[in-house]
Amino acid sequence: MSDLMADLKFWAQIEGDSKRTLACSPADAPWVREAIEAAGWNHILTVIASPIVTDGQMIIMDVQAMDASFNEALQHYQPEPPW
Repeated sequence: MSDLMADLKFWAQIEGDSKRTLACSPADAPWVREAIEAAGWNHILTVIASPIVTDGQMIIMDVQAMDASFNEALQHYQPEPPW
């Protein structure tokens, strides 16, 4: 039974690691969301509308990796105390 639990944990980790955020223009967001849902990818891709993305363009981001990288950088940066 422990092999089954290990397998389930492994595949849950794989699915979690594969999640991405797709940023597109507010005008494109409705049809992009529709297309993602129709393809069955809405459990992997989260669509956000961003005013900084121009119509017809998309940016795919790994937000979890960006957060982890930022947190790691914060841990390494330790300013000298002012005294």
